[in-house]
Amino acid sequence: MKDNLRMIPIVWKMFLLFIILTTVFYVGITWIDQNLSHVQRYEDPGNGAIQVVQYQEETRKENSGKSISPSMRLLEFLGDGE
Repeated sequence: MKDNLRMIPIVWKMFLLFIILTTVFYVGITWIDQNLSHVQRYEDPGNGAIQVVQYQEETRKENSGKSISPSMRLLEFLGDGE
């Protein structure tokens, strides 16, 4: 019984420490969010950007010469384990 009574202040301190650290984390995250809210995240790249890949339906042909249907593309996507 004495051991259980000794554990109460320790558990109480751990609980308070958890609450304090959670509050500090929350305030820090909200502070960062407020400071970065004015930053435009999706800016266009500068003049040095080049287009690497250009998707054209003509480049996605099966051996038979037909375009790949959306259902076949979905099956290919799922088959690759994505």
